[in-house]
Amino acid sequence: MSATPGVVSLVAAAVLTLGACTREGSPPAPPATSESPEDAPPTERVVGPLSPADAQALATMDDRLKEYLDLHLKLERSLPTLPTEATQEIFHHPLYSSGDRHGSDLRLREVLEPLFLKYNVSVVLTGHDHFYERVKPQKGIAYFVVGSGGQLRRRNIDRGSGLTASGFDTDLTFMAAEITGDEMYFNVISRPGQIVDSGVLTRRKITP
Repeated sequence: MSATPGVVSLVAAAVLTLGACTREGSPPAPPATSESPEDAPPTERVVGPLSPADAQALATMDDRLKEYLDLHLKLERSLPTLPTEATQEIFHHPLYSSGDRHGSDLRLREVLEPLFLKYNVSVVLTGHDHFYERVKPQKGIAYFVVGSGGQLRRRNIDRGSGLTASGFDTDLTFMAAEITGDEMYFNVISRPGQIVDSGVLTRRKITP
């Protein structure tokens, strides 16, 4: 699996647009309210009331989504033909996550997922939630949350989300991966050196 130059530019722009989590100054998660049905999936939960900091963060996110949309329109114009090889995407906010603190970014998913499917993306690596999670394949795409390299949000994976294929939220981790031909081999290693997840992913094939 090798990325095409045009899609690599999407990766770089996405990383620059979203930025990274900061360890300090992050507002606490707003509590759930009566607007959140008890049986609502955690990834679709409505939260509130919003603090001023939370409201500003949401407004900023909306601005960033507009930037994403402009970026993808430019991508569509620059890549009129589908790439012949699968690509990998690396950016910050997860389209799929079982995190209690953040969870899936549904608005970002609405913008990005159709492009991932069209341009034959096979693997998506994200962060934001401070743990490790390998999500069950979504529409043939492998999604990872690799967010515990520098900071851990202990026991923050919602095991009832139905998304988790493998998760680790009790210590720091990093991922080591190697791509050979159509396969990506990966190991996820905890701070003491334990392999907590590993596997081989095969390039996704598009049906013309």
